Amino acid sequence: MTTLLPSLFVSHGAPTFALEPGPAGCALHALGALLPRPRAVLVLSPHWITAGLEIGTNPQPPTIHDFGGFPDALYRLRYPAAGAPHVAQEVMAQLTRAGLAARANPDRGLDHGTWTPLLHLYPDADVPVVPLSLPLTDSPEVVHALGQALAGLSESGVLFLASGAITTTSTMSDRDGRKAPATPPASWTGWRAPSPRATCRRCWTTVGAPRTPRAPIPPRSISCPSSPPSAPQGMPGNPPSVSRAG
Repeated sequence: MTTLLPSLFVSHGAPTFALEPGPAGCALHALGALLPRPRAVLVLSPHWITAGLEIGTNPQPPTIHDFGGFPDALYRLRYPAAGAPHVAQEVMAQLTRAGLAARANPDRGLDHGTWTPLLHLYPDADVPVVPLSLPLTDSPEVVHALGQALAGLSESGVLFLASGAITTTSTMSDRDGRKAPATPPASWTGWRAPSPRATCRRCWTTVGAPRTPRAPIPPRSISCPSSPPSAPQGMPGNPPSVSRAG
């Protein structure tokens, strides 16, 4: 019998979520222990936006620190998960069958929208990771079609993870440097999420974001509560007590 993996959406918050996991980080760790072990994780991050779909095929994707103005310890973190070029090829083939063109990107690493939640979900970095770009579009139909094309991956041992947030607490600006509204609308009824063209001023969507190489930070122990949240609806059992090394 085939074990179906769920599709996950994780609001990864600020990059400091890597150092300050709180209840959300501990819940992710517990979820990682509950889920059937995937052969790879396909991650769609809002910090990699391209005009056409791209899939990372790097067998050893580097950790990208695509942000600025944060504590030095954050830039020293590494998430050394391996890539999965063979899974990336499977994804491209599946997208092609659905009529969606995608190209391989052999140089792409893991931006903070990818490695920050994975640091808690799979803290040992022992599950291969394949990054998938977010298409530059305002059309929900295009994104829905992408989701439909990827639906079958859950039957082949690939976990699909999308990250991001509906809003951001950081200063917002568009790519021309113009400020976006500082607060969301008073009413959320019928409200549509901002275009992916808007981006956090302190976080970037490109590999070439300015950053200074630093020595990797040593393992850092972060303890979770002794009574983590119960298993999500539809998941068997309750998560055990967990602790993690960052």
